[in-house]
Amino acid sequence: MKMPGSRSATLQFTNLLSSLRAELRAAGFRSSGHRWTIESPETIGVLDFQRSSSSSRQSVRFTINLGVFSRPVARFLRSDSAHHAPRIEDCHWRQRIGLLLPQHSDHWWTISPECDLTALSEELRHVLREFAIPAVVSRLSAPALLNELQHGEISGVTKVDRMVYLIILARVLGRAALAAETSTTLANDAQGRPWQRTAEIHLRRIAEMTPERDPNSPAA
Repeated sequence: MKMPGSRSATLQFTNLLSSLRAELRAAGFRSSGHRWTIESPETIGVLDFQRSSSSSRQSVRFTINLGVFSRPVARFLRSDSAHHAPRIEDCHWRQRIGLLLPQHSDHWWTISPECDLTALSEELRHVLREFAIPAVVSRLSAPALLNELQHGEISGVTKVDRMVYLIILARVLGRAALAAETSTTLANDAQGRPWQRTAEIHLRRIAEMTPERDPNSPAA
């Protein structure tokens, strides 16, 4: 189905997202505008359809951002995001969909008067089903998120933040040795760096506080 020239690309973008609703709801996601979320007891998964700032009435360019938000990490850091639905920038793991696709590079779609919306909708349902939804759902548990922080690549998260998130989750899950090892690594890596003071503040707070414990985790 070609987009009628008399209808704005913005409206077509809205209609396109509506065509994906059944796929996302079937997977357990709930909508909030262009953002969809799925929750577990201690995490929230996020799928966000981001419009490019260069979009116009005639053309909408967009991509999909993925994220997983940890409630224990947010509460421990006293983040305001602990009390409202998280945005992608609030998430403790996040990634652009293009980096999970076979080409492994940033990817954007464009809605224009020449666009075949039926084909685009089918392509996006495939992307959601095969890549986006599994990527978020597989990281929803605290142990899975811990593993991602320990071994994975996280877009837009600084080294300091990643290690701080890892230490907090390790303590919540009773992984005392991992928390201690990561704390030592962070302290050593921070020496003489511009972010040394930031790292020291985080490590001091972590040492002074007793984070909540996941009741489902094994003892250390």
